[in-house]
Amino acid sequence: MNIRNFARVALAVLAMLMLCTAAYCFLWIASSYSMAFTECGSNSSLFSENPRCRQPAIASLLCLASLVAAVAAAVGAWRLGR
Repeated sequence: MNIRNFARVALAVLAMLMLCTAAYCFLWIASSYSMAFTECGSNSSLFSENPRCRQPAIASLLCLASLVAAVAAAVGAWRLGR
């Protein structure tokens, strides 16, 4: 197995791991938003004083970053496969 095939497989595995991370973050968004809804008055912000009100925003950013990384890894694996 040459280095190109190894890199393609590694990028494909990374893409799958990032998709799993994004799914976990999406569940974290749903869970933390429902908990913050009552305490924060349905107003969650990244710069809130209450840590519970920051969790949905942090989870959203992590979900977005994981999705972008998954797409980048999948495109990289596809390009190495050509």
